[in-house]
Amino acid sequence: MRFQPLNNLETWQVISLIIFGLILCYLSFVDFKKLSINGWDLTLIGTYTAVNFLIHIQRFGIGYLFDGIKALLLSVTFFSIVIIVTRRNGIGFGDMLFFGIASINVGFTNAFEALIFAFSIGAIVALILITTGKLNFKERTPFIPFLSFGICLSLFLDFVYI
Repeated sequence: MRFQPLNNLETWQVISLIIFGLILCYLSFVDFKKLSINGWDLTLIGTYTAVNFLIHIQRFGIGYLFDGIKALLLSVTFFSIVIIVTRRNGIGFGDMLFFGIASINVGFTNAFEALIFAFSIGAIVALILITTGKLNFKERTPFIPFLSFGICLSLFLDFVYI
């Protein structure tokens, strides 16, 4: 886990986690309202990531750098494959850029878990909305709220792998 267990967090880590959560909420709201996010919105999370990254590298060393790069490569590779397979009709570049930047903050394991949560919950919600007739199969839906929720779940649920 990128952040220490939640009961052992220092004050600066709690503040950092709160700021990260607020940014995720803001970007989720923007995507929900506009069905897209622009470069200025991504600049917000990019600036947070740069500052957070520098603080963590200074504090925890070079291992943090490699974990962030692995998470970024995972997210960009995964979303690139999804974009190619769906012929740019399923996931947009904004979703890929958002999750790529956000995954640097949470690390490889949490990024992987967040993807699983986001796609699972997003599929369940979409199926419910389609079967109830509130959503057409061809309609665009915001995906950043599901990615943000997946990120939060991966951070707050402490999984133990056997």
